[in-house]
Amino acid sequence: MQDSKSDWETESLEMSKIYTYAALNISATGATNNTSGFLNMLEKPLPMLPRAEPALLPGETCFLVDPFFWWAEVTRAPLMMRGWVFQERFLAPRVLHFGKTQMLWECATMDACELYPRGVLDCTKSDGHTDFKNLDFMMPADLKGNIEGRSVDLRHTNLTAPPSDMELLHFWCDVIQAYTRTRLTEPKDKLIALAGVAQTTAELYKGLKPNASRYVAGTFMHHFLVMLEWHSCSPQHAYTVTTATRPSQYRAPSWSWASVEGRVFFEYLPRVFSQWDNLRWHPSWGYSIANWNKKCLPDERQLRTPHRQLGWKRLVSSVTAEMVPIAGSDFGQLSDGNIRLTGLVVPVELAAKPRLPMFTYQDPPANDSNTWKGTHYLPLRCSKLADDLEKTFFWVTGLIIEAINPIDSIYRRSGLFCAPSSRAIRALGISLNKDLHKVHYSGSRQVESLQII
Repeated sequence: MQDSKSDWETESLEMSKIYTYAALNISATGATNNTSGFLNMLEKPLPMLPRAEPALLPGETCFLVDPFFWWAEVTRAPLMMRGWVFQERFLAPRVLHFGKTQMLWECATMDACELYPRGVLDCTKSDGHTDFKNLDFMMPADLKGNIEGRSVDLRHTNLTAPPSDMELLHFWCDVIQAYTRTRLTEPKDKLIALAGVAQTTAELYKGLKPNASRYVAGTFMHHFLVMLEWHSCSPQHAYTVTTATRPSQYRAPSWSWASVEGRVFFEYLPRVFSQWDNLRWHPSWGYSIANWNKKCLPDERQLRTPHRQLGWKRLVSSVTAEMVPIAGSDFGQLSDGNIRLTGLVVPVELAAKPRLPMFTYQDPPANDSNTWKGTHYLPLRCSKLADDLEKTFFWVTGLIIEAINPIDSIYRRSGLFCAPSSRAIRALGISLNKDLHKVHYSGSRQVESLQII
């Protein structure tokens, strides 16, 4: 019903069904606005690969391939920057893009275009751009081996095995990193414009265990601690001020990625860290290690780059979340929300020592001045890592929080931190042991129950 707020709050949560059960979604991807049209693209000649004759290979002809053509045609197209289009593109089983120079195709098993009708070349594929709808991780191994021509539509295939725990974690965090590249005309739509993708992912989480699918402010409780470890600073510029902002009106709790306007990144997920070698940029902790080592004396260069993660232990307990949805659905808009947990709250000044490595990522500042001057570290996880020489070491990751009401132990998030050395971890009051499960808080440290809003 036009101009009915209550009707919109209810029906907008149903829009995902239109995309999910469509046969084909036609996308005016190359159009600059809703008045420019897109069919005139069909009158243009199909782009051809440029040729070259290398001097070192007389008589041979080479075709020059642009490895960024998909990024230019689809990823950076104006339409793809619209937040509401994200789930429209993701949930539709097939998408036919009318780009600026050619038609392009996306489905759950293939990216193709007029120039590469049998699938784009491997050299043009890149994380975060191509394979946007690739759901191979959902497929049982025996089904993968039986696909011919990659024509199976996974969204309507009865899968006999659910995705693994880690596959779902990385899938959802990849979704968030891609979604936060987009923009919304109405900032309050941040969560509801992703509701369809979240509902689909919740169904996958049910395959892990019945209560794993609880969704709170853009995160899943099954992976809650890990999903709290986002930041809004570009990985290319460690220690720089974030370019993200806070919306003027309440949208989500401060600990949720949905509480900021701008891109967010997940760099501390449990993963094989060597995978970063395949990216065009290195994670910010890689730059931080290099910069920190340059400033230190030779005998103080103790930081090592992780090669793989051997496991992690939680450093907080009794974690609960309470949401207040506007339209009765946890997948829609929120009017309030908080988490309660028991953990170690360490004043920043206690861990601030000269040349003590501590990677920090500041969130955009809050829009109000209702902040007590106390800033603290809240350790969340201790990870055991190995370098390329198979030597083991520990990292601790957690939140930077500000006290809103120190008497009642009410805080809000103001950033993310990583303590990447034994000295930094001990400065937080954490005692290490070769056995990860025996890591504990020092006797002089007292945990407390707190609320983060």
